[in-house]
Amino acid sequence: MKQVLNEVKDTLFELEHFDRLAPSLERLLKGGLDVVLLDLSLPDARGFEGLVRIHAEAPSVPVIILTGLDDETFALEAVRKGAQDYLVKGQFDSKIISRVMNYAVGRKRLETETKSALPRAGLKTAQPSAQLTENLKHAGLFKLLEQAIHKSASDIFLSIGEPPVLRIYGSLKRLNEPPVTEESLSKMIDSLLPDSKRWQYLEGREVDFSIDVEKLSRFRVNIFREHRGYAVTFRPIPRRIPTFEELGLPAVMRELTNLTKGLILLTGPTGNGKTTSMASFIEMINQNHERHIITLEDPIEYIIPHKRSLVHQREIELHTRSFAEGLRGAFRENPDVIMIGELRDLESISLAVRVAETGHLVLGTLHSGNATQSITRILDVFEEGLKGQVQKQLSMSLAAVVSQKLLKKQDGLGMVLATEVLVATPAIRNVIRSGQLQQIKMYIETGKKEGMHTLQQCVKELIQKGLVSSEALSQIDSTEDSF
Repeated sequence: MKQVLNEVKDTLFELEHFDRLAPSLERLLKGGLDVVLLDLSLPDARGFEGLVRIHAEAPSVPVIILTGLDDETFALEAVRKGAQDYLVKGQFDSKIISRVMNYAVGRKRLETETKSALPRAGLKTAQPSAQLTENLKHAGLFKLLEQAIHKSASDIFLSIGEPPVLRIYGSLKRLNEPPVTEESLSKMIDSLLPDSKRWQYLEGREVDFSIDVEKLSRFRVNIFREHRGYAVTFRPIPRRIPTFEELGLPAVMRELTNLTKGLILLTGPTGNGKTTSMASFIEMINQNHERHIITLEDPIEYIIPHKRSLVHQREIELHTRSFAEGLRGAFRENPDVIMIGELRDLESISLAVRVAETGHLVLGTLHSGNATQSITRILDVFEEGLKGQVQKQLSMSLAAVVSQKLLKKQDGLGMVLATEVLVATPAIRNVIRSGQLQQIKMYIETGKKEGMHTLQQCVKELIQKGLVSSEALSQIDSTEDSF
């Protein structure tokens, strides 16, 4: 590790190496240190005790954890205990360290100056993983989540008066369990709800957050009210980000990761894998390019450690109040790539288009069925008098639209991804600029050389390969205009 640090070349930092924690603490007391890189394998660091001691001596100095464990739970625990950032040994080179230190110092200084009421780290306000696991077991929820993982469920549903329901390969399966009662569900909610989200719950609002259950999985959680009372849904999030090949993403997406500017939209109905595909896309950039990536998510799902890129993930209502506010703030953080978890309103869509025009690569997800509907959806949020101007902006900034839908395999033992790809060729840009969107499908159908294909063309290919039944095509055709 010392050899890697010696390769760091940054005129802003004068590096000093200490083989034990004690000399570092002495230097802290004397002042003059801007940032601390704490290697948790130091003989006297004793895990997170060193982090706690450093904060006690110099609370204004940011601490970056160096760990040999490629373990999200361990990294998140470091963040909860106050680490500004973390690096996994063996997954980054010397070039990234300087960027991490500069960012940590700037972010810490901003926090100190503004004395923001927002938590410093999105998952800091979550329960410690061991405590969360105990709480879930006590509420009878851990066993249910464990069962869902073993059955490869994509979703878990808890509703008052019904037994727990799992979605497995697209089908709903009721478990042979007693119906959920109001009392038992309240106990389950109390066991997993972070303090930072409790006020939303008490106000009767929908609550979105993620939890990390030790030795099991991460889960995205949604709590909402319906006519019988509260209900809860869970979606397991694999700890490892799947590759393009594992997901079945089209080859052209690998080429899109090389772009340095423009707007890339990943679209599709809810529950069809957009979040996973987006995480895989960002991870591909992270592995192959030196970029500063900022994500705006609600909530943070996949945890992406720094590799060749610098990746900073921000959660709505924990790190920033909205997608629009986070997007405006991102300009001050000098990003190369900005990922927006959901383009959901006029302000966030307008900002995304403008940011893409300024020379940034902007990635966004959108709930729509295909490429044409995605473009229509963006244009429809603007007033009639502005559409001409937005069509021109979008024609210049749009790079690609990838729409996706998960289909049940013919053997019933899994799901397969069907996609539609639009690449912004000069002809496509002209169609968008002139507002003749009905012609887009024709250009996609004939754009195979540019990597384009329609959803129908993709499904026909899956049918020929024997992966899905012929019924899948009729399902696509019947739902094409319904999203």
